[in-house]
Amino acid sequence: MSDIVIRDGTEDDWDFIEEGLIESSLLTERAERRGELSLETLRDQARKNIERFHRNAKKPEAAFIAEVCGVRAGFIWVSTEIGLGTGEFCGWVLDIYVRPEHRRRGIGSMLLSKAEEWARKQNAGSLWLNAGAENEAALALYRHEGFKVETVHMSKRL
Repeated sequence: MSDIVIRDGTEDDWDFIEEGLIESSLLTERAERRGELSLETLRDQARKNIERFHRNAKKPEAAFIAEVCGVRAGFIWVSTEIGLGTGEFCGWVLDIYVRPEHRRRGIGSMLLSKAEEWARKQNAGSLWLNAGAENEAALALYRHEGFKVETVHMSKRL
């Protein structure tokens, strides 16, 4: 694993993060909805999220980049939030993404560890994330890293 480096993200990384946001959006959506989503819609939403949570951030946020032999392989983007039910100050994983060719090498675990470290430095009491219900690989990673189901987000197509 010595060829894997986790570094702080820079402004030069946001095009890469945008592409990862698009790909991870497809993994998060239920299979029957994926066909309804155009690349243009996904790109527009990724740009809006970057604008809202990064460029116009009103609270701490950070991005960390995983590189393999100097090539970007993944990222994690974290922020902070106040828990609605508890009022607890917590870290929030806005997104995590690892390119398919670099999966199952421990990069996701390394990125989550970096996010935990960052959240602790922000004095967060916990770290939260959302996952697509059908993204079994991500769910397995999160369980392996000690995440527990706290809430269930449900939707109904209208």
